[in-house]
Formats: sequence, C-alpha cells, structure tokens
Amino acid sequence: MQKANVVETRKTVDEDGRESVVYSNRWYRVKQEPPYIKLYLSGIEYMRDLPGSYYPVLMALLKRLPWAGHERTMVINAGVKRMVAKEAGCSVGLVNNAMTVFVKGKVLFRLERGVYAVNPFLFGKGEWIEVDKLRKEQSAFEAGGNSVMSEVRKNGAPGMQRIVMYREDSENGEKEEQG
Repeated sequence: MQKANVVETRKTVDEDGRESVVYSNRWYRVKQEPPYIKLYLSGIEYMRDLPGSYYPVLMALLKRLPWAGHERTMVINAGVKRMVAKEAGCSVGLVNNAMTVFVKGKVLFRLERGVYAVNPFLFGKGEWIEVDKLRKEQSAFEAGGNSVMSEVRKNGAPGMQRIVMYREDSENGEKEEQG
C-alpha cells in the first residue's frame, strides 16, 4: 500500500482577536488502484454491432493488455486461447472466430503469427501520454461512422459474402464493378 501525506491547516481566533495557525500532518494508507482498461466513447460506438458472443472473448483478451509505454504486444498462442476460452465460457473455435473478426475489424492488429496489438483508439491502459504515443504510431485508424462489422464486411471475413454491384455501360455493353 502507498502512503499519502495530508497537511491540515487550522486557523483559530482567541478572545483577544489574535489569530493562530496550527499545521498538522496526517499519513494515510491508500490502496493501490485496481487493474483497469480504458474504453473510449468512440470505441463503444465503433463496436456497437459486434456479436454479443464475442464480448466475453474481448474482455478476456483485454485482461492481458500490457501497459502503454511498456511492451505493446500481446502474445496470444494456443495456450492463451484455451485460457481465454475457459474465462469466456466458450470454445477455442469461438475465440479463433472472434479474433479473426477483431483483426478484420481493426480491434486487434496482427503483428506476426500469435503476436497482436490492440487498437489504441479503442482501448488503453496506462498514462494518457503513453496511450497518445501509441495513437500517433497507429494514426491511420479512423473510427468515424464505421463499425467493427462494417470493417469486417469491407475486409471480407470468412463466411461473409461480398455484395458486388455492377453498372452496365450502355454504349459498349461492359460491366463495371461499383463496390
């Protein structure tokens, strides 16, 4: 436990109108702040359409988030996935599917096989100045108006069908893909 010093100042006035000031020090034991993760409001809006079964997986993964300013990466190998599945009360297959969606939806960034970083625009852990540095490193992300599942659809996750619209050019009969 940490100690906090509080200096108290007390002014008194006696019968003759004389003021006296008494200073006293008090030491308190302060409990350490419990572990926390910052979830930014824009992140809540961005993740509004995330399937409900993925939230326990996300929370179990975020427990492993390192402090900003320290190692940025999370190692998520088969053993960690089994632990996450147990914590989330789901199968390892659901953890794998959720992680695929998290990567496609830019909630997690896959740095290499089994090594991930969390999107600092959605979550943070630690001092703001350190989180802001991570944001500057990852400045390409914009959550304005998008959502996880719209990113997943855009990036084509397994099992998601891509809808393609064509515009036909009436002069030469060719079709042009629109999106």
